[in-house]
Amino acid sequence: MHNGISTTFSESELEVKYSEDGDRISVFNQELELKDKVVLKIQYDRANNRSTISTRQPDGTYKKEVVNGTKVLRVTTERGTLRAIAQ
Repeated sequence: MHNGISTTFSESELEVKYSEDGDRISVFNQELELKDKVVLKIQYDRANNRSTISTRQPDGTYKKEVVNGTKVLRVTTERGTLRAIAQ
């Protein structure tokens, strides 16, 4: 409750799976789920040193982009609007 107003939030989750093998990243997967829907997912492929970024589109499909190296999922708010970007 804030200022006498009760607000119910739907289930949201930020999940990060990370592990190292010696001094190298072996697993680095990140997923942001809002209202029970995955909106952004980043999966790191160690063998090829690439990250696959999957972004949910308004029609429910996912746009995939493969980029070199590891990327980090960054979540911010701007005037009450949640924003997620891969950096």
